[in-house]
Amino acid sequence: MSAHLTRILPVFLLAGVLQCLLLATAVGPPDRTIGAALMCAVVLVLPLAGLRWMREPSVIHLLVAGCLGGLGMALGAAIDTATGSPGVHCFSLPTSWANWTSSFLNWAFGLMLAGCVAGCFFLCPRRWAEEGAAPLSQLACTLGMCLGMMAGGVLMADRWTARAVSEGELHVIMVLAMLAGVCGATYARSYGRALKVTQ
Repeated sequence: MSAHLTRILPVFLLAGVLQCLLLATAVGPPDRTIGAALMCAVVLVLPLAGLRWMREPSVIHLLVAGCLGGLGMALGAAIDTATGSPGVHCFSLPTSWANWTSSFLNWAFGLMLAGCVAGCFFLCPRRWAEEGAAPLSQLACTLGMCLGMMAGGVLMADRWTARAVSEGELHVIMVLAMLAGVCGATYARSYGRALKVTQ
């Protein structure tokens, strides 16, 4: 683990703790809310386990998406619930333009996106920008996170509608899908860079 990651790790730890606390104190049966918080904690630790076989920049992008993006989504979902707005947790295959836009025009999606973009901008090493790698890598991280969140919401839409999963459990599934999306985007970016070098 580099000195830079060691220095910024408390930021991710704080964001992860706050995210788990939001899930644990949400409205619902205590066993479901606390269970969701514990599952979320496990999911957020997964990127650190990836240090063994992933490059550190990829791990930082995963931590940004899971901890900061996830915290933004949890905060936004709480605001959406308090104001009666349709949140990102009701994401489903669009049946109309209004249904499609309502999945994006909410606090949960907006704060999730803000958390990821701000995290990439402030927590990624400055040398990445000097090497010209930062913009495309950060864009790949953000797009992968958003696509993963959308896929997780779509796949769980029926179970969410039937209330087979709680809001906290759906949040954890969507965070896991966000991490998967970032992994896919990161490896696609790495593959494209390697392909460019060999040409």
